[in-house]
Amino acid sequence: MSAVDIAAFFIPLIIIGIIWVRREHFLRNKLSGVAVVALAIVAIFHFDVGMLTTDPYDEFLDSVGAPGATWRASIFALLALSYWGDLRENLRSGRRRLSDSRD
Repeated sequence: MSAVDIAAFFIPLIIIGIIWVRREHFLRNKLSGVAVVALAIVAIFHFDVGMLTTDPYDEFLDSVGAPGATWRASIFALLALSYWGDLRENLRSGRRRLSDSRD
């Protein structure tokens, strides 16, 4: 394995660390929490299990006949959904500021 492969092996641990540090945020924003946990699971399958054998998530997508770009699209969708809580909180605070400035 190359140095990049070895470094990529720790990506799931970084995602789990983010979940732990921002656990209150993810508990308030359930959709973001579910998305980032799903992203951690896919990362474990891809980087950890996939390096040792084959990627179980990719095999699952192949077994259900998913198009070739589904793996990449699902990762981008999970990343986007994991930021949903931040977007929602920013929109709420923006609305609050806007309503306060009108008063």
